[in-house]
Amino acid sequence: MTPLDVDQAQLAMQAAFRLRVPPVTRIDLWTREGYAGTVGAWEKVDVRWSSRGQAVFTIRGNDPLAALVRKCRKLLVRVRVWYGDIHWDGRVFTTRDHGVGSDWRVDVECVGVEKILDGLLVYPEPLIGIEWAQVLRKAVFTGPVVTGLLGTIAMNVQRLQRPHRQLGIPIDVLPVNPIFDGSPWRTWAVAMEPVSQLADEMLKDAQGWRLRVRQWLPGDPKPHPLWIHTTPRIVIDCVQAPWMYGVGGGHTIFSSLARELATFVGDAVGWIAQGSSRHLSKRWDELINGKPVPSVIWQQDCGGVLDAVVDNQHPTAAAAVVGGAAPDWLNTLIQDGSELAVTRLLAGMGIVMPGLGGIVGKALTNRVGTYQRTVDWQTLLSVGPEAIPETFQSTSAALTLDAMQTARTALFEAAPQTFTELTVMDGMPWRFGEDYDIGDAAGWWHMDGELYVGPVTRVDLGVSREDGEVTKTSIGTPPVVAPGEQARRIASGALTMVNALSLKY
Repeated sequence: MTPLDVDQAQLAMQAAFRLRVPPVTRIDLWTREGYAGTVGAWEKVDVRWSSRGQAVFTIRGNDPLAALVRKCRKLLVRVRVWYGDIHWDGRVFTTRDHGVGSDWRVDVECVGVEKILDGLLVYPEPLIGIEWAQVLRKAVFTGPVVTGLLGTIAMNVQRLQRPHRQLGIPIDVLPVNPIFDGSPWRTWAVAMEPVSQLADEMLKDAQGWRLRVRQWLPGDPKPHPLWIHTTPRIVIDCVQAPWMYGVGGGHTIFSSLARELATFVGDAVGWIAQGSSRHLSKRWDELINGKPVPSVIWQQDCGGVLDAVVDNQHPTAAAAVVGGAAPDWLNTLIQDGSELAVTRLLAGMGIVMPGLGGIVGKALTNRVGTYQRTVDWQTLLSVGPEAIPETFQSTSAALTLDAMQTARTALFEAAPQTFTELTVMDGMPWRFGEDYDIGDAAGWWHMDGELYVGPVTRVDLGVSREDGEVTKTSIGTPPVVAPGEQARRIASGALTMVNALSLKY
């Protein structure tokens, strides 16, 4: 891939901008009874598309719909903000009146439709759905994360769709064929955790998959061919950003399982060899699981680029010290050895003092082996003896696999890092909703010739009567996974399933 011709790109964007018709911004309100009207006297509106969307708009107090939004304390007021052909959906959450006389205004703060997932709990036994009859301690799952998340949400939605629960909560979960679910495997054992929190935890570094929550209103395209509803509904499914799969493929549950096993082996090897190659695990992960494909790419001197931030961070430590207590195996060895030595010594002297050996042994525990130190030789050799020496991470015990992984993770976080965030104008030349979406990867050709690729984390729209519309797209930093973390997660998931099968959960 080579950079664009900047001069030609500039001329093309300027010509397109002159022909560009400003998108129409409109605010529609809906209640449980149906369409309530369009806000005509709004003064400004700010919308953020993200995993936690929000919107704020200001209207005059004498607007016919001002009284409706001010009833948000006791009524559901759905909000749809149109920006050209795309829209943002949510509900009125807070209103604030300010001003006196004929100049008073109402500031309306809205939350995205996905807010409902914060209040949807994962029951251990959702099919029963009775709080006092939850025999199992946790809901346990292992398998492709898309199948697991959608299945978990669907079972807990049906619990709330019973008339005596939530009056038939209007949520539909679009089904997925488990056989053709190539999403990465995850394991969880949770109880009474919000669905939003579970999704955030399980979809980190999930090969471009994200949970999508939409508001369906009468007149919208059907989200499913068998759609039969005629009243507003919330639709939940999972979508994947453009992704280039590695040698492990990615379209069936079998390829996903094969990638999981290969990832475990490669990540474990990368963890062992981290001192010689910090990026071995990352290279192996891209070989097996693939990497994101940028939906759009901007570059230096493009007219639509408002700001570009690239941070280069110096390594913050060349070694990690972990621990705080000696491991059980070492304490047991010291205690038993000391007790035996003291008992034999006293016996040789003809002295009998029962229990003295045990007291001495306990006094000697946690005296040695309480800390361990791990060195990042790459940082030390490149920076030299003046590198920042150490960082400390407290763990339950030193000289264990958990302590070793904690040290490796601390060194990975302390290693030199590069962060990038890009802010661009919508339609210069790429348009949000047409060329890219939230969660898609986007690229930035830096002036140093390097291509930075990261996920689109949010899109902010600001519209006022005076200044018109301004749209900014922010590109974040790709998720960082320390060497050994994926192997630890897979091994921990296997242990979770063993505990579940043995009825420990």
